[in-house]
Amino acid sequence: MQRSPLGSSTVSRLILGSMNFGDPTAEADAFDILDLGVDGGITTIDCADVYAQGRSEDIVGTWMAQRPSVRVEILTKVGMPIGDVAPPFTHQRRHIITSCDASLRRLGVEQIDLYQLHKPTIDERWEDVLGVFADLVDAGKIAAFGTSSHPAWMLAEAHRTHPELVVSEQCPYNLLDRRVEREVIPWCRRSRTAVLAFSPVAAGLLAGRYRDAGIPSDSRAARRPQVSDRINAEAREASARWVTLADESGIDPAAAAVAWVAQRGGVSAVICGPRTLGHLRAALIGSALTLSSEFLAQADAICPGGSMRSDFQNTSGWGSGQWSTNNFGLDH
Repeated sequence: MQRSPLGSSTVSRLILGSMNFGDPTAEADAFDILDLGVDGGITTIDCADVYAQGRSEDIVGTWMAQRPSVRVEILTKVGMPIGDVAPPFTHQRRHIITSCDASLRRLGVEQIDLYQLHKPTIDERWEDVLGVFADLVDAGKIAAFGTSSHPAWMLAEAHRTHPELVVSEQCPYNLLDRRVEREVIPWCRRSRTAVLAFSPVAAGLLAGRYRDAGIPSDSRAARRPQVSDRINAEAREASARWVTLADESGIDPAAAAVAWVAQRGGVSAVICGPRTLGHLRAALIGSALTLSSEFLAQADAICPGGSMRSDFQNTSGWGSGQWSTNNFGLDH
């Protein structure tokens, strides 16, 4: 599998996301997924302290401890409400440092390869938040720092105050939500910041998961309200057109969705978050697939560049305009 630059290091072009580990994917099944991923050439695993309230990191850490010969890059995140900690405390120095130490223990590593701020904040001064991560780099607890779901203006501000600190932006990117093409990806390309794209299959929409009315009881949308909010009529109609396009082209729709993101300009790596071995197999196929120019043109007709059919920024705080209607108690 090809690799992409990430700061002073590299990552595999397909990254294995662990969001489902521990909830609902059991440990033994997660081990099978991790083993298949490594066998398929994946060397990078993306975690977060909030996934299954830390259980996901525990599972990844246990898996690594049982496979000492396996070498992988570990990415994890901080900044989402967890336990009894809620905003704005999730972005304050004490919580970030304490959470970093807890992630190091759960993962069983001495250093996190990439530590990411899970969601942006305007509750805290941005330069102060960045300073915490700069201190963690200096302390050797993390090798590099990245953001997730951040707007371009915050990335630009980070670059101005801490020019070499932010090495990556992890953002939602799929055929149904292409808004990052407007500013985030162009800024990242200009500043040589890696783009790690998540939700390539649009939470199953582009796999044909929601082609019928209603929401399957075992789906992610049934478990997580923020996902069910994305399953709207426009998204269903667009995803149905996508599935038809893939089927008529003789390509698995989920694999095609991964391939579509991987072929987009400026994308460094694609993150897949499989619940099952089948999900991962489709992602592995997609990572090695090249879509034709004719196929890509037909995909553009379903959802043109820079537009959206479903809101995958609905948890970012800024993507749906929440910041414009709340002052969060700030006086600056």
